[in-house]
Amino acid sequence: MYKGLIRLWLTKVLYWKRASKAGAYAAVIFCIIIPIINLILKRVVDDRSQIRAQDFGLGAIILAILVFMLLSLVFPDKKKKKEALV
Repeated sequence: MYKGLIRLWLTKVLYWKRASKAGAYAAVIFCIIIPIINLILKRVVDDRSQIRAQDFGLGAIILAILVFMLLSLVFPDKKKKKEALV
């Protein structure tokens, strides 16, 4: 179920007209940081309360999409901005 939903969102986001480099870079950085946080938390938290990697993976994808969209709106590419004005 999650695969289909994520695949749909990724397709929409990748071909979104307002997509920018700033949003793409932020999404990649976010997808790198979230699994690192997962590894750190696994070492800090007790063994009895396991943090599932699937939850962090799905959360990383959803947050990356949201960060991508937000930063693409806040920091649009200058080239696309100029083309829209012409």
